[in-house]
Amino acid sequence: MKTEKIVTVTENSYLLTSQAGQLVKVANSYGSKIGIVYGEYTLNAKSLLGMLMLKVSVGDKITITAEGDDGNDAVEALAKLI
Repeated sequence: MKTEKIVTVTENSYLLTSQAGQLVKVANSYGSKIGIVYGEYTLNAKSLLGMLMLKVSVGDKITITAEGDDGNDAVEALAKLI
């Protein structure tokens, strides 16, 4: 089952800080395949390098996607960090 959620990047987003590792840690706690979609890019949310390469700004909209049994829980957990 595929789950998606569009979220707006906030000033406190883990995607904007050196705490991106926390987002990756949370993503890795789920068995689902999890991605972050921004523009034409889809990056693996379980990859620290991928998350550090993501160039987002406050106010940008991204889509969190997950495929797997715990996908809905994973998307909701990551949305709280963004």
